[in-house]
Amino acid sequence: MLYKDKSLIESNGLNKHFSLFKVIKQCVVIILAGLLSLAALTVFTLLYNYTGIHIANSSGATDYIWDSGQLKTNMVEGFAWFKMDDKGFNNMQTLSDGEHPDILLMGSSHMEAVQVAKNENTGYLMNEMIPEFTTYNIGISGHTIYKCARNLKSAVAEYEPSDYVVIETSTVRLESDSINKVLNNTLDVTKSYDSGVMYLTQKYCPAVKSLFKQIQDWRSSDNTSSSSNVVNMASADEENAFVSKMKGDCGDARLIICYQPLYNINEDGELVFKESRECVEAFARHCEDSGIIFVDMTASFTKLYEQNHILAHGFINTAVGEGHLNKYGHRAIAEAVAAVIKEDVR
Repeated sequence: MLYKDKSLIESNGLNKHFSLFKVIKQCVVIILAGLLSLAALTVFTLLYNYTGIHIANSSGATDYIWDSGQLKTNMVEGFAWFKMDDKGFNNMQTLSDGEHPDILLMGSSHMEAVQVAKNENTGYLMNEMIPEFTTYNIGISGHTIYKCARNLKSAVAEYEPSDYVVIETSTVRLESDSINKVLNNTLDVTKSYDSGVMYLTQKYCPAVKSLFKQIQDWRSSDNTSSSSNVVNMASADEENAFVSKMKGDCGDARLIICYQPLYNINEDGELVFKESRECVEAFARHCEDSGIIFVDMTASFTKLYEQNHILAHGFINTAVGEGHLNKYGHRAIAEAVAAVIKEDVR
């Protein structure tokens, strides 16, 4: 009886050890499978849509910059693979120490232009069209006209453009709250992770960043659909104060605001712009009153579509006319701004 009990105890002990071994083995297999999947997803991200790592911009010219020589890959909108310049912006050639451009180009992701080849964006084309002027592009994602206005004084101090500052915007229907945040210097700064776990994760495992962004976009979409916030549009006095501040912050350089409107295509195949002509014309008057050159791309985009059957936005891998500027939109803007500058210097 004692012998049987002892054998039973030993058998139970072996079973427990065997069960523990199976659990450990399964955990190891799961971890290895997860790591291999993450590695495969990282390789795919590097080829398909690698946004890279941005760090805080100490100069304040923009909220952030990309790592020096940052790789950019994009097959989500258009097809482009290239590296940012030494200063973290999208230029074919960077500025050397102590060098100052004649024209400083600012704007949003449209001017950052990671959707098109490096020799197809507005900054590059302006250098080709008006070679007597050196254009340097610091356009960067998320930098709406409000952020550009908030950062303008620091940008001019950092780069000291001798002749012009060009700011791209896709809206001139301005919000009262955002204008007042700019005027009161309380507009939020885009957060960057320059060190720590988040920085290392983005650097060595970019797939995690992509997954995290998808989750954020999903949450934001859900919040937006259930939101009932009312946006107060800016008054004429607020818009005047806003553009006057931008004019003053440019120093000796002349300010050009380039409006590249967004649109839909209706059932009849016609372009329907999202902002009214009354709104655009009112903003144009504010610019004129403040001595700012206003370039309105509405007519150019309409002509491009009606005569050449080409849209200024969108790619073969996006919805029709949706998303960022394509190479035709960039060329149209470069031509319009170059023409205005040539006329202005006569």
